[in-house]
Amino acid sequence: MRSSRLRLLAPCLVALALALAFVAGSSPQQQSLHESADARSFDPGNIISDSVFYDPATMDTAQVQAFLEREGASCTSSLCLKNLRQDTWTRAADGYCGSYEGVVGERAAQIIAKVGRACGVNPQVLLVMLQKEQSLIKTSAPTEEKLRKAVGYGCPDTAPCDAQYYGFYNQLYNAAHRFQYYRAHPGSFGHRVGVVNNVRYHPNAACGTVPVYIQNQATAGLYNYTPYTPNRAALDAGYGTGDGCSAYGNRNFYLYFTDWFGSTQASGEESIRGKYDQLKASGVDLGAQTTGVICDLPNGGCRGSWQGGTIFWSRYTGAHVVRGAILQHFLALGGVPFLGYPTGDDTAAPVNPGYFTDFQGGSIYWSQATGAREVRGNLLAAWRAKGAQSGVLGYPVGGDEAVPGGFRSRFQGGTLYWSQATGARMIRGALLERYEAAGGPRVIGFPVADERPTARNGAAVDLTGGAVYWSSATGARVVRGDILATYRQWGAEAGVLGYPTGDDQAHASGFRTTFQGGHVYWSAPTGAHVLRGAILDRYLAHGGAPVLGFPTTDDVAAAGGGAKAEVQGGAIYWSSATGAHVVRGDILARWRQWGAESGALGYPTGDDAAAPNGGYLTTFRGGTIWWSQPTGAKVLRGAILDRYVAHGGPRVLGYPTTDDVAAAGGGAKAEVQGGAIYWSQATGAHVVRGNILAKWRQWGAESGALGYPTGDDAAAANGGYLTTFRGGTVYWSQPTGAKVVRGAILERYVAAGGPAALGYPSTDDVAAAGGGAKIELQGGAIYWSSATGARVVRGEILAKWRQWGAESGALGYPTGDDTAGPNGGYLTSFRGGTVYWSPAAGAKVVRGALLEHYLAVGGPQALGYPTADDGPAPGGGGAKVALQGGALYWSPATGAHVVVGEAADHYVELGETTSWLGYPISDTEETPEGTHTEFEHGVIDVTDQQVASASRR
Repeated sequence: MRSSRLRLLAPCLVALALALAFVAGSSPQQQSLHESADARSFDPGNIISDSVFYDPATMDTAQVQAFLEREGASCTSSLCLKNLRQDTWTRAADGYCGSYEGVVGERAAQIIAKVGRACGVNPQVLLVMLQKEQSLIKTSAPTEEKLRKAVGYGCPDTAPCDAQYYGFYNQLYNAAHRFQYYRAHPGSFGHRVGVVNNVRYHPNAACGTVPVYIQNQATAGLYNYTPYTPNRAALDAGYGTGDGCSAYGNRNFYLYFTDWFGSTQASGEESIRGKYDQLKASGVDLGAQTTGVICDLPNGGCRGSWQGGTIFWSRYTGAHVVRGAILQHFLALGGVPFLGYPTGDDTAAPVNPGYFTDFQGGSIYWSQATGAREVRGNLLAAWRAKGAQSGVLGYPVGGDEAVPGGFRSRFQGGTLYWSQATGARMIRGALLERYEAAGGPRVIGFPVADERPTARNGAAVDLTGGAVYWSSATGARVVRGDILATYRQWGAEAGVLGYPTGDDQAHASGFRTTFQGGHVYWSAPTGAHVLRGAILDRYLAHGGAPVLGFPTTDDVAAAGGGAKAEVQGGAIYWSSATGAHVVRGDILARWRQWGAESGALGYPTGDDAAAPNGGYLTTFRGGTIWWSQPTGAKVLRGAILDRYVAHGGPRVLGYPTTDDVAAAGGGAKAEVQGGAIYWSQATGAHVVRGNILAKWRQWGAESGALGYPTGDDAAAANGGYLTTFRGGTVYWSQPTGAKVVRGAILERYVAAGGPAALGYPSTDDVAAAGGGAKIELQGGAIYWSSATGARVVRGEILAKWRQWGAESGALGYPTGDDTAGPNGGYLTSFRGGTVYWSPAAGAKVVRGALLEHYLAVGGPQALGYPTADDGPAPGGGGAKVALQGGALYWSPATGAHVVVGEAADHYVELGETTSWLGYPISDTEETPEGTHTEFEHGVIDVTDQQVASASRR
């Protein structure tokens, strides 16, 4: 005897499960009604009807053989049921089975058909038993062992099989006989018809029981043969494996029978009326019948309607009632052609009051708040996995809807979206609102997972085309593509960027997304990169992508605790001391040649800025880089930079043509378009320009005699310029060009009024005779000797002096400057005399004793200006100089004396020093009568009437 039977191993066959695949453009529940059994239609109280179970005439031997050949097509062994032959023996009839006539070498198909007829059991039942117990129908490798216990008769779950029942024929006959025995003695076994039975889920009592109202003897017999009912996990698995409390025997009986032979129930009309009676017996009164049973539905299905509902039947699903708003919605959707047949009666939904009915193609749920709505396919499975109406989603508020590429179902608490690639996924609340506002599946694809919690009490949902992130501070925002990938590389919402504060947006020729901690920018050439903090602020203030292009790197650490980011149009550098600033183009390249932020220039202190004449500049902690098209980018630093800026920068001096570089003696210099700037510790920085610069460089520049400049290029009188140096000054004018003036000559030149008084130098200062020096000026000359110092000589005095041999002549170096004399005249003193000039007489030389006496008696003021150079006196032996007021005469014997007035005229008339008077021995003196002049050999007296007379002594 078989006390119990359990199949805990998963069946070999893969179920031909109900195809509910979502196909683009058609509903995911648009189903064929020619489909495999649905385990959800399993009715534990009516696994198979008596009329079907106990019908032995469903198949003859030929039909059984054809079935075995079809289902066992891959089996080639002689043990395959389609090939199997066994000797059978004759059995006499008893109260349960008729007689069986044995045959030598009887085929398996004949044995199956004959046992069915002898014992009044459907041969289809026996075929299903062979499969569910030992997989003998579909196997390609049957064994003697499997054939010995073909239907598990006498094989309890807790002990070995009873050998007296071994053998294919023996197994079949005893099993069929046993089912008739159960039928004849319904009250003698643990599972009884017409009462509620507590049926176990599993041999392990800890798995529990379920109350089952067994409606017929066939179902009771199956439970007595295999005393377990499938739990929800087993039913949800179809032909697959459930959980540790799952049993599969009766489930598989139902599935195989339905797949192979159709409904386990009686005819449609009989089943519908039986269902009506069952409902009424259980307290559900459908009221008066409104239509008879009509079998006009797909695949031979039937329906019968009453005031309180309609009962639908198909051979795959059996008979089930649909009522109220659920029935109305079912019919409005198209009924059976749309959702298939009901697989269960309407059922009260737990927790949140409502009702639902399952159909082959989905379910319809109803609540007072939402009405009746269908949910289908993978959307239905996903919703139920989340607790259905009792879960976070609540009841459906919309039907199954097609969206581009998939489907969705809307619920009180959110929406489930489905596509072939992603399956069914949940989105709720603000995430859902943002997702749909952004275009939903059409724009950003389907969710690839349910929404999920994120850092700091946020939430996110991942999509095929991006993601939506939400926090209470930022709301829900869309992040997509490479920007999303970069965001996640940076730790997503848990990282430094935090939550997005804006959606993915088109920006310039790319995209950007803003976050709490920065922005991520993307373009096709650059990819996605992060900008944050002060660098981001500067980037935006400077015009962002339209001006600077897109970032080509993330912001990264830079030297000394700073940060930097590369952009298509340059770079942005930041330090705590300088802030963030833009550096671009050739200026950026030059700065990097100088070591960038780690070099002498350090961090930028200003942005790339426009400068005069189309140039640009960027300031740094250690200097400034200037750029123009002709000059390129050049560095100026320190005092040179300060001077350049103070002097007017590019507007005045043009752009640097070199970096500042070392100069002689520890100094520095920089070339600019309009000159140069030189610096030394002693002199500071000064501008040198134009011809002055050229002249200075001819003189050796800072390494030459002039040394470093001590003053800037400065405007001087009459449109000229000068630059002072440690060793002198270079003067320039248009007529004279640039000339060098140094030392005492320079001092005298400046003291005498410089260019304003003397004009510009027309030569450099040069060596003069006797170790002296000289320089030519537009208004004269300056001569210097160590004995005389530097003196100005000008005009006709200068010409006269040079006629006399200048510093090499009798007069020697000047000992005084060109000086104004009385009555508009001028004089210049020299070591060897004085040159006097008057408008009337011109320039004349007076020397020695004559000069001394001339000065002693009052010079030009008293005697007028010389009218001739001093020279030999007539007759020789002395000297003479003619004056406007007389003459001076000198001889060694007499010394120098002046003769004036009528006395002078008379003296000349007499022959002067060649006359008998000789040289004067006294100056002309006034007397009461006139004047009196004494000579070596006489006198000349002049009366007050101007009558002159000479007399001997």
